[in-house]
Amino acid sequence: MVNEFYLNLLILASLYLCGAYTLEMGTPPIYKKSKPILDFSQPIDGEAAEHMHKIFVAGGLMIAALFLCSITGLDEFVLVLPAGCIYWGWSIRSKLKRETGGPLPWVAVYTASPLLFPLFDRRPMLLFDIWTLTVSGLFGLPIVAKALWN
Repeated sequence: MVNEFYLNLLILASLYLCGAYTLEMGTPPIYKKSKPILDFSQPIDGEAAEHMHKIFVAGGLMIAALFLCSITGLDEFVLVLPAGCIYWGWSIRSKLKRETGGPLPWVAVYTASPLLFPLFDRRPMLLFDIWTLTVSGLFGLPIVAKALWN
């Protein structure tokens, strides 16, 4: 059986990836315009297959890590999975920074206080980091607290 610490690390890294993916899809619309929830329009060319290579690599890594873990009995092979999730989330962050250059204008209006605007102006991906770490922390906190409690 895999070490509980490694499983908690995998859960937190997966939650980081989910938070990054929600921002890429535009929910909440900080960096990219969001689509309506019940939008059943056809995807734009390349939009559906944009992440397919990463999904295949992630699936292959998962199968290889679990296979090596079961054959060798070493739990350390499972650490490949959280590293992959964090890498994928960081690549989403880099892509959004490259494509958008920062938050949408309505976000700048709400963060236009004299203290916050220079901070977000110098670091346009700070809202991305706050969102992903908050999502990971809020949903992962009960899991980590349970693991520490036992």
